[in-house]
Amino acid sequence: MESKYFLSREKNNKFDYSIKAFGYYLNHNYSAENIEVLNKDNKTLILIGDFIDAKNPYKILKDCAQELINSETLLDLLETSKKYAGRFLIFFGSHQKLEYVLTDLVTSIPVNYSFDNNNLYIASHATLIADYLEIKVSEESIRIKNSAEQQQPLPYNITMYHNIYSLIPNHFLNIKSKRMDRYFPYKSLEEISMEDAVKKTINYTKNILKGYFSTRKLSLPITAGLDSRLVLALMKDHIEDIEMYTFYFDNFSEKTADIRIPKEISKYTNIKHNILPTLSIPENDKIRIHNELSGLENNSILSNGYTYSQSTLAEYYSVPGEVITLTKSPFGKDLPESFATTNYFITKIHNYSPEAKKYIEKWIKDTKTYSEKFNVSLFDLFHLESRLGRWLPKSIQNYDYFMNQIYIFNSRYLIELWMSIPRDERTKKSLHIEIIKKEWPELLDFEINPDERIINKMFSNSYVFYIGSHAKYLLNKYKRRN
Repeated sequence: MESKYFLSREKNNKFDYSIKAFGYYLNHNYSAENIEVLNKDNKTLILIGDFIDAKNPYKILKDCAQELINSETLLDLLETSKKYAGRFLIFFGSHQKLEYVLTDLVTSIPVNYSFDNNNLYIASHATLIADYLEIKVSEESIRIKNSAEQQQPLPYNITMYHNIYSLIPNHFLNIKSKRMDRYFPYKSLEEISMEDAVKKTINYTKNILKGYFSTRKLSLPITAGLDSRLVLALMKDHIEDIEMYTFYFDNFSEKTADIRIPKEISKYTNIKHNILPTLSIPENDKIRIHNELSGLENNSILSNGYTYSQSTLAEYYSVPGEVITLTKSPFGKDLPESFATTNYFITKIHNYSPEAKKYIEKWIKDTKTYSEKFNVSLFDLFHLESRLGRWLPKSIQNYDYFMNQIYIFNSRYLIELWMSIPRDERTKKSLHIEIIKKEWPELLDFEINPDERIINKMFSNSYVFYIGSHAKYLLNKYKRRN
């Protein structure tokens, strides 16, 4: 919760701790159990965060560091880290020279960076760098933000400030070249059947859960949807150790599906269900967070996080069903790759500015060669690098102010596994439902998103979905202009 870091040439007394390495100071507020520093054979490694090894979920952070520092090349480091789930950050180099910075799959611990007069600055919050270097907010970023709803992130890798950038998934920060370099895809993925993917996903995620249950108390946010029900099915062996919760919003009633159906599931499973009427965060917190996030705050998420922190679940780690959304191929379904155009992707970022379009065009130009060479879908890459790489970390950073979350699907092994399922098979058959059938089929007896049933049926056809995305975009664009 609310952990920050700032790497620069100077020690910063605003932070609780400082680590001197690579000729820099890594200033941070992380607790000792979430930091590991290791030196071996002229190599230095710093790990921050949670590392869960799905092959051996009872490993501690020191064990993971010992394994990673044995990497002879960057590729070795990347291959070894594939099996890790969790929220983490890796600094790797020689004793005197930082070479690479890598994150977990969705960059859940943000890496904002700037090279200013050959000096490197990296921070959890772009404002930490901006304040230190007295960098002004970018007028271009302001125009982009003003063309979208508050919850929408900035496109590609830009931040609210000139010359400060954000590391996105499938990339590492290359200190020598002073840029973000792509490392995935670097080879073609071998196709896998839905059935095999289901088996491997179950084995892997249940191991991850074992690791988390061994060290902390977990809660499950539950709605009428499939994601939370999938997580519940995977937790079946631990139901005595969890509690469920649902936020109760102003427009809800007892008949609202997201209240009614979780209550029914709670009664059936005998798992305690906490209904949490949302609260407004205190004004002093609102001002502080606004200053730190500088345009990236989300009032709804902050309200949810604060509400959770004031409940009896405050000490529980919440387990949302994020990341596994990729298995639904939500951005392209089984559409041909020729439909993966700038105009279509603009409909997915919900932004109406010409500046946003410019960055989508740049992303396609920078990515398409890799996509075509290794036969990896642009739809999947955009979902991972934009939706999961920009929208999700922004949400996580807002939640972090008030509550702890863990992401059991946040693993490169899993994401590559799901991307290996042909998109037409993902569209025709739901990995979510196939897993629930194997783990806890009775959960499928309860309605799934009944309030969205008509909409989902209307857009089940990929081409109708494609046309509908454009129609929705144009309608919202018209509304904003008027």
